[in-house]
Amino acid sequence: VSEFDTLEELKADIRAKALEQAEKRIASDFENAAVEKAAENTTVDMPKALIENELDTQMERFAYQLQMSGYSMEQYAKMMGGDVNTMRNAFRPAAEKQAKISVTLEKIVEVEPPPRTEIVVAEVVEPVAAMPPPKAPGAVFKDLGRSQLAALEAAARNELANAKRNRMPFNLFGSKRK
Repeated sequence: VSEFDTLEELKADIRAKALEQAEKRIASDFENAAVEKAAENTTVDMPKALIENELDTQMERFAYQLQMSGYSMEQYAKMMGGDVNTMRNAFRPAAEKQAKISVTLEKIVEVEPPPRTEIVVAEVVEPVAAMPPPKAPGAVFKDLGRSQLAALEAAARNELANAKRNRMPFNLFGSKRK
């Protein structure tokens, strides 16, 4: 079953979506280039703590990616003929660049805040304001019967066992893993 009546409609939809994605990518690339150029032209003394914090963040992300592949940071560094400190030093230029970009963006927003538009209010703020307040922790489960709770517990145990076996993050509610 398809939402399209003809092959031509399907092709037109694919073309339109590809064009939209290309336009978004071009706009994003342009914005990134503009921000990077602004950061390059910014003269600011970067606090070492800010750079170290960004470096820690990048190292943590990389360690997580390695963990998902079944490696530790130490194992990877050893395979590459170095140690974790050598890896950290290799990440330093990217961390310095990202920290400078962050400071530049913060200053731009401070000097010229982004415009508030009616679209943002209508599409983001109002729907969030209309949402019911979140339930207290545990309140979600109070309406479930014993059999539903038992099924939920079994699903959680099964998912946890699968996650451990496959070295994947725990995913009780079944959203797609990346």
